[in-house]
Amino acid sequence: MAAVSGTAIEAARREVGKAVVIVHEILTESADASKVARNAQDFSDFVSALLSRDEDPIQPGHLYGPVVVAANKDLSRPINLFIGKAVFNWQNNHG
Repeated sequence: MAAVSGTAIEAARREVGKAVVIVHEILTESADASKVARNAQDFSDFVSALLSRDEDPIQPGHLYGPVVVAANKDLSRPINLFIGKAVFNWQNNHG
């Protein structure tokens, strides 16, 4: 949530109407598969709640949105916010 809020505030400060939040996940041999799966589900649930969507789970490599963050005391203008996830599998790329 902090990344979403901070990105919207920074976009308004820079006087732009669109912003993108990308979560970058790096997988290594020490990653616990059950925790990776849980994190993926939590992220998908968060994005789905933000966007009020009941569709398929969020997939890496795609942007979703926009969600409109309304102007308020911290935002001088509404911000169209897009959110996505990038995954880098260290195991498949180094070794």
